[in-house]
Amino acid sequence: MLFSHPEGKQVIRPGVSIAGIAFFCLVFKQMSRWRWLVYAFSGKALLKIIDSLTLQA
Repeated sequence: MLFSHPEGKQVIRPGVSIAGIAFFCLVFKQMSRWRWLVYAFSGKALLKIIDSLTLQA
C-alpha cells in the first residue's frame, strides 16, 4: 500500500501539470491582451501628461 500510493500520485501528477500548463497558457494569453490594452491606455495617458507638462513649461 505504501509503495503503490506514491506511484498513484506520480501517475496523476503529469495530467494535472498538463492541465495546469494549458490553463496557465490561456490565462497568460488573456493577461497579455489586457496588458497591451493597459499599456495602450497608460501610454496615451503618459503622452497627455507629457503634453500638458510641455505646454505648462
